Parts: sequence; structure tokens; C-alpha cells
Amino acid sequence: MSVVTPERSSDEMKIQTKTREFRLATIGLFFISAVPFAELYCTQGVLPQIAEGLGVSAGDSQLTVLVTTSGLAVGMIPASLLSERRGRRNMMLVSAVLAVLVGAFMPFCGTFTELLVLEGLQGFLLAGIPAVAMAYVSEEFDSNAIMPATGVYVAGGAASGLVGRVLPTWVAAETGSWRWALGAMTALMIVCAALSIALLPHSRSFVPSAVSYAKEARMFLSHLADPRLIVVFLLVFCLMGAYVSVYNSLPFHMESPPFDMSPKVYAAFFFVNLVGVFSSRLAGSMVAKAGVRRTLLVAVAVMFAGVLLLFPPAVGAIVLGTILITGGGFAGHTCLTGLIAKLVDKGRAQAATLYMASFYGGSAVTGLIGSRVFASHHWEGLVVYVGVLMVLGFALVLTVREKAKSESP
Repeated sequence: MSVVTPERSSDEMKIQTKTREFRLATIGLFFISAVPFAELYCTQGVLPQIAEGLGVSAGDSQLTVLVTTSGLAVGMIPASLLSERRGRRNMMLVSAVLAVLVGAFMPFCGTFTELLVLEGLQGFLLAGIPAVAMAYVSEEFDSNAIMPATGVYVAGGAASGLVGRVLPTWVAAETGSWRWALGAMTALMIVCAALSIALLPHSRSFVPSAVSYAKEARMFLSHLADPRLIVVFLLVFCLMGAYVSVYNSLPFHMESPPFDMSPKVYAAFFFVNLVGVFSSRLAGSMVAKAGVRRTLLVAVAVMFAGVLLLFPPAVGAIVLGTILITGGGFAGHTCLTGLIAKLVDKGRAQAATLYMASFYGGSAVTGLIGSRVFASHHWEGLVVYVGVLMVLGFALVLTVREKAKSESP
């Protein structure tokens, strides 16, 4: 698995802050992070057009998002293991190029099944980027440069996640076609992949290592047997499932009476995702003062308040509701990411991989259920479903432990 191994090279060989190499490398990180986060949700804003164009229901159209996230979740562990032999940079760049090539065929799909197959394959290929990006940063950047570089990577993901939702929605509004929308995304991702290839420095600190699959399997199983970690994995299931379920169904709800919004107008809802940037930083400060459990309780309470605001058929209430759900969801994700590091003494890379698999797998599984609920019980039923997820999340937070086994009395 991907582990930080400072002994592989001297600090002099690593990328230093305030240098031209650092600036170019972080620009490369920004663009490589754009590929998975933009591609992952690029169909979210054009789901109504896909449903109409390919003759499927609103619930079925949401599978385009859920299949992609499922593929990514499945690909996390294989990509991480393969990078131990082939290198982090190689893994990321090959993943980006292959995923973009798959995306180039999507606008030409003749059936919904063909589109789903390509979405799932693309998700699996995209896993090679988030699975090893932080290992690449840890190995190639000086200790003082790791946090700034990580910040750029996260910022790239946040910005591209927004672009990946808004750009296709606007293109579909102008052209009336989801095919042109996905084609525009592919063109943009080709540029991002090319810039990543040109700017990401070759690995100088990476040393290929033989992977003991039996040892890796034992480590994964030991984490899955730890009830403290199971709580964390289930929590991220609930939080991300609520978040994705709302955003997947939102375009259909806003296109329907009494709102009758055009895609160009409801695309503005996706700008709410920027709230997550600020709530993540706020959550980090709260954890330092109040602890993880209390901060998580606040995050879930904020999300639940947002769910209640989704009931009234008023644009202002729905906007505020999505703001609270987004802010609380990202705050909870920040808490849980840090909690993983606190709970695990050995095999942190494996634990982090399982967490990310739960993050994407949770959004896929609970999002799939949400799509079925929306198809059969409409918006009101979906809101109740998301509320149930929040109640489960609240119950799980009460069982959260903030200390590793070795620190427990």
C-alpha cells in the first residue's frame, strides 16, 4: 500500500517550497486532481436530458452517477497496490489518459446500457488518481511543502467538481443535448490530462516494492474487524449518501412545477458546493477546540436542519437547505478523515483506502436507494429518506471513539 517512506531519498532531492519546480508541480497537481472530480459528477446536471434522450426514467438516469462512483470505489485498492510496483506518477497519468479516452466515446452511446458500461469503466480507471495522489505528494515533496501541495490538490478537486457539474448543464441548456455537454467535458479533460503530463515531475523518491498480497489482505481484514473503524465507514456512508441523493434528484425537482426552471438557472445550485471549502476549514478549528464527536454532532444537526428546509416548495428554503446539507457534509468528511489517522496505529494507508472506498461506495449504494425512492415517492419521499439517513448518522456519532485501541484504558 501507499506509505510515507522518507528514507527513500534525502530532502535535497525533494521539491522545495518557493521554487519554480514547486510552482510547476503544484499546477500539475491541480490539473491531475481535476480529472476525477470533474468526470465523476459530470452527468449530474444533465440527468433530465439523459432520461429524455435515452428513454429512461428519472431514477434510472441517476445510475450514470452511481455506476461511476461504484467503479471508482472498486478500483481504489487495486490501483494503490499496482502503484507500489509501477510508480505513483505513472499510475495517475495512465489513469487520467485512459479515463479521458473512455469519456470520448460517451457522447456516441446509442443506448443507456452502453453509457452505463462506459461510466463504470471510467470510474474504475479514475481510481488510480485519488488512490495514490497523497502518496506521490508525501514521497516527492519536502516536509514543509507537503501541506501547501495538498491544499492545491484539494482546491483543484473542489473547483473541478463545480466545473464538472456546471459546464455540462450550461452546454445542455444552450444545445439541448447531453451529448454535446459530455463532449465539452471530454475536451476540457484532454487539456487537463495534457497539462498534467507536461507539469508533474517524474518520481525521484519512489522505489518499487514487492507487494505481499496476503499481508495486505490481513491488514484490510483487521481494519474491517475494528468496530471503531466500522462506525467511521458507516458514518461516511450516511453523510455522502444524503449529499449525493439530494444533488442527483435536485435537477428533476427544479424542472418540475411549481419551479419550472431551465437547466441554465438550476445550474446555479451547484455553486453551493463552494460552501464545503469554508465548512471544512471551520470543522478543523472546531475539532481542535471541542473534539471530533461534538463537531460531528454539529455537522449532522446542520445537515438535518437542511433536510427539513427541503420540504417547503420555496426556492429560498431549498437553496438554504442545500447549503446546510453541503456544509455539514463536508465538515463531517473533514472530521472523519482526521479521525481515521487517530484511530489507526498500523496500516494507515490501508485504512485510508478503505475510508475512500466507503466514501464513494456509500454515495453509490445509498444514492441508488435514493434514486428509487425519488422515482416512486417523488421529492417528499426522498427528503424523508435523507432524513432517516441523518437520524442513523446521529446514532452512529454517539458511538464514535476518538482514541486508538492502544490508547484505551
